[in-house]
Amino acid sequence: MISMKDHHKQFNVILKNGIKIDFEEDKEVRQMAAKILYLINSTAGSHCASFDNEGTTINIETTYCDPVLSLEFSREGVHFIRLVDSTWQGAFFEVMRILYMWEAKKVKSDEEEAKKRQEKEPDLEWI
Repeated sequence: MISMKDHHKQFNVILKNGIKIDFEEDKEVRQMAAKILYLINSTAGSHCASFDNEGTTINIETTYCDPVLSLEFSREGVHFIRLVDSTWQGAFFEVMRILYMWEAKKVKSDEEEAKKRQEKEPDLEWI
């Protein structure tokens, strides 16, 4: 079990360094940013989001148009920029929830692919 202190440290590392996602092309960076923007705006939450002119930065606001968090997407990953001292946590955890669900789906599909590959390979252990 992870301690609360370590849990807190992990989130601070994410806020400071971002989340590493290796994109191969700039197109992938913009696509992921667009998908996250869509998911933030389509949920019935207390946040809305918009792009900057380049399409690689998402600004997240409360429904009262108060900016709270900015996400910068690059080929290396996603960086979080807090725009206020408080009330940014809800937007941060909404993005973390989306990224967690995204990765969980990817891990599940990778496991299913590995299982299918294993089933296709002939069992030669008896030889």
